[in-house]
Amino acid sequence: MLIKEGNVIMCPVDELAMSRVFIFMLWFIGKGHVHGYEIIKTLKANGMKGVSPAKVYTLLSMMKAKGLVSLENIPHGKRIKKVYTVTAKGRVFLKNGKKNLFSGIFKKFVLEMIK
Repeated sequence: MLIKEGNVIMCPVDELAMSRVFIFMLWFIGKGHVHGYEIIKTLKANGMKGVSPAKVYTLLSMMKAKGLVSLENIPHGKRIKKVYTVTAKGRVFLKNGKKNLFSGIFKKFVLEMIK
């Protein structure tokens, strides 16, 4: 949800953080067939300890509902693994999302931080 303060439209911190997690997840899924637990492990291993399985699976459901990822159930022993793949629509969304993700002052901040 966006909040308008005067002439400035602001995005609450949680939503902004989750939008970056959303884009990261879509990018990560685009690297190959990925299951939810693999995404959770990767996020946690890279400092995003506050991202819960509930948030990850909620975002995966949103991605699937929007047609950004497809889901395939693959037998894995006695269990079924849900494996996600980015769709053509998801690749377009990701391309546009990358343009918007690091723009304005945030882009400047990131570039300074990686120097």
